[in-house]
Amino acid sequence: MKSWWLCTILFLAATASAQPKPTPIVTVSLELESVVGARAYQIEIRSEGFLKTFDSKKPLFSVQIPLGEHQIRGRSQDLRGVFGEWSESMAFSVVPQKVDLRSSVEKFKPMIKINNYKAWVQLNWTPIIGVKKYRFYLKDNTGKVLTVHESSTAHVAFLTRPGNYQYNVTAVYSGNVESDPCEFQPTLTISGRKLDPPIMVSSADEELKLIFRAKADREVGIWTKVEYSPFLGDTWDPLDDKKTGPTFLAKNFTKPGRYRLGFRTSLPGYTDSDPVQREFIVKPQEAALEPVAR
Repeated sequence: MKSWWLCTILFLAATASAQPKPTPIVTVSLELESVVGARAYQIEIRSEGFLKTFDSKKPLFSVQIPLGEHQIRGRSQDLRGVFGEWSESMAFSVVPQKVDLRSSVEKFKPMIKINNYKAWVQLNWTPIIGVKKYRFYLKDNTGKVLTVHESSTAHVAFLTRPGNYQYNVTAVYSGNVESDPCEFQPTLTISGRKLDPPIMVSSADEELKLIFRAKADREVGIWTKVEYSPFLGDTWDPLDDKKTGPTFLAKNFTKPGRYRLGFRTSLPGYTDSDPVQREFIVKPQEAALEPVAR
């Protein structure tokens, strides 16, 4: 008998074991090309430190073998009960089955709910028989891993900031054997709403040293943009644009002219709020004139 094996090898499940083994035993499904008139088949699977010989009445069967590289050969038994010659050996590998994210993305749409300044995200994927748990890797848009979540079921729920993300999932079998990540790496875009502008709780005049106070949620930042326009001009010159605290003290603005302050709120993943603007004037210092004696 020559080689009559079909290359149909499917990793099904990892068997439970009281003591974790260096090489976990897994269940695989194998299919061979049927022989006309065969009554049964005898199969031999061997690898380094492993040998298994068994009979099967059908060309499709399941068998428990270790992960790794193997050689398989077989022979058929005719109606008289006589076995033929062994086939040529064929090499095959048994590796953990990977999560199919491509079809999962088409089947399961992400559920996203914006909760205050974070997004509650739930993602699902097609489950695999025999998996002990899954590892979900959330990455930024450059591929850097941000967080890792483990789940005993084929879904994960987590909180994150709005933004652009990538993710991948691996299957973990008994013995803590982890599959390779899926070649297809989905993207996830979470759009945040536009932020509300800060509230101006007080605004003092220049006699009180020009103190301005803005109020906003503690999770967002307040930015102050300072601009200047001279008395004899229509254009505004930007002076600075930086993050500030809830109290802004306008000091060291000694150059005569009109100043404009714009307060806005900012948070990664969200659209900046519209600015809340305030203006004040620094007047030229008047010279002290004295009468001239004649």
